[in-house]
Amino acid sequence: MKPLFHQRIAPLVAAILLAFSGSVYAANDSGPVDSKQKIEQEERTRKEEAAKRTDHIFTLLFGEIALTENRLSESLGSYVNVYNRSQSPEVAERIMEISTQVRAYNVAETIYQKWRASEPNPSPALRRWGWVRAISNNQLDVAMADMKQVFAEANSDEQRSKLLAILAEYALQSPDKAEGISSQVIQLAREYSDLPESALVEVIYNGNKGAQVMSALKRLATLDKDISPTTMRILFHELNKNPDLLTTFFKKTDSSKLAPIWRELEVENLIASGQYDAAEQKIQKLLNEETKSANVYFQAARLHMYQGADIDIVAKYYQQAYEHGNDDDKARAAINMSVQYASMSDWRNAEDWAQRITHSHYLFDKWSLLTMIADKQQNWQKTYEYSKEAFKHPTYSDSIFSILDLQGAYLRSMSQVLPQKKLLAELNAHMANLEKSQQSVLKTELLMIALEFRANLYSLMSQPEKGIADLRKLLALDPDNAMFKNNLGYVLLESKPSKYMNEALPLIQAAYDAEPNNVMYNDSLGWAYYKKGQAQMALPYLEFAYDNLENAEVASHLGEVYWALKQPEKAKEIWQKAWIQSPKDKYLLNTLKRFKVQFK
Repeated sequence: MKPLFHQRIAPLVAAILLAFSGSVYAANDSGPVDSKQKIEQEERTRKEEAAKRTDHIFTLLFGEIALTENRLSESLGSYVNVYNRSQSPEVAERIMEISTQVRAYNVAETIYQKWRASEPNPSPALRRWGWVRAISNNQLDVAMADMKQVFAEANSDEQRSKLLAILAEYALQSPDKAEGISSQVIQLAREYSDLPESALVEVIYNGNKGAQVMSALKRLATLDKDISPTTMRILFHELNKNPDLLTTFFKKTDSSKLAPIWRELEVENLIASGQYDAAEQKIQKLLNEETKSANVYFQAARLHMYQGADIDIVAKYYQQAYEHGNDDDKARAAINMSVQYASMSDWRNAEDWAQRITHSHYLFDKWSLLTMIADKQQNWQKTYEYSKEAFKHPTYSDSIFSILDLQGAYLRSMSQVLPQKKLLAELNAHMANLEKSQQSVLKTELLMIALEFRANLYSLMSQPEKGIADLRKLLALDPDNAMFKNNLGYVLLESKPSKYMNEALPLIQAAYDAEPNNVMYNDSLGWAYYKKGQAQMALPYLEFAYDNLENAEVASHLGEVYWALKQPEKAKEIWQKAWIQSPKDKYLLNTLKRFKVQFK
């Protein structure tokens, strides 16, 4: 498939050119030119308008390119910028398409209201998007009243197909409400029975009417022989509700007469329902055909994997998918095999397959996969280098890994390979980039992880006040998080208990109240009471923590409380046990030094 802007930009730019050409090339009805000044003024005007037009066109082009590269906010911004200057209905419609696609409903609503204000007498395009808006807002009375006119005014099958797909998706999202409009929608869909989406609508809206659903599915298989992405997406949503739909369909249909992709769908259904023997028979028939898609090899690989076949057999089919497929297939085959080998801790083969991924759409996954492979082997230098490379590439809705997956490995590795000052500088730069990110929900999660990491780093660098500032920011981002309350409270205690006790104790108490069996919260609360001078009150919390987690820090705390309660032998016994297990633990060694205790 061509990149999206190759399909879209030509007609769109042509429309914009036509929209602007009136002001540039309009006939001059003022009579013969009679002055040099007038000619110069017209030339200046012509150049200014041409410059504006060129600027609009290039802004639109960059918007489409940004969309193909998943830079959604940038793409939308380009279109909004052009619309604000041009008020072009074609641009408004494209904004509505993109913003609806990426769920930027506030942008869609703003543009719709501006568009509506600029057209007192709504054009078919504006009416069309008013109808889409009504459906989206569950204004079904409005949507049903306007539906026939909107479909009649659509100037292409492509537009009608999109409108039908919207109706199908609405039924998936709001099945109860869709039931009330099903008869009207089905009646309308039958008026466009030559469109695949018409059959799709009938499949969805006919609900439990088995005969009608089967009839619609047969028509869909005839009309949409290649199964478009829209059909596949909606069909699989419907299958989640009605898993027996395809099983019934294929039982009543001679699949040998169907297009190959539908026969592959039959295999997929057999695999999903655990009918492996039947699936294998169908796959063998597809493999024996002269022309076959790489997808058949993918199915064969998955089938043998589910059957517990040896990895070499699975790899054989993925290798064939790689050899017979396009660039996208090659990337998917390589990812699958890399993940398979990684799950077996066969790191060499896992890395070899990951390195075979070349398709630009999968480069983030490639470098993330290599990062994870290196991370599992604790090869920190490679993990660091691969993760930095991964950050250079965009993620997509179908990416296997996320930036959240990547950031953990990145932070771990950089802490191992960089000295503290360089580590802090790079971390600050990374966090600044996160602040600029347009993905607001993900940005918050990433920043929270980075803030916690930097707070720990400040602690190691003996800069507790900066660490406390980061922990405060962290808690502000998620005020109900018990762990964040505990961490801030504990660091405040360790920093200056006399200064921060009145703030620290309520924070730790709140964390404990939320999870009273949490070992770390018990340790923190006991330590807070001890720091407050209430050693006896501290004891049960610290004993509970130590009984459940015999680590050096908890042992240090409990031993110190025993010492304060005039039980030095108990303190030494616990400290010695911890020292034997962790002889180099800095926290424990510092405690022993303060109490002038040594072990040999």
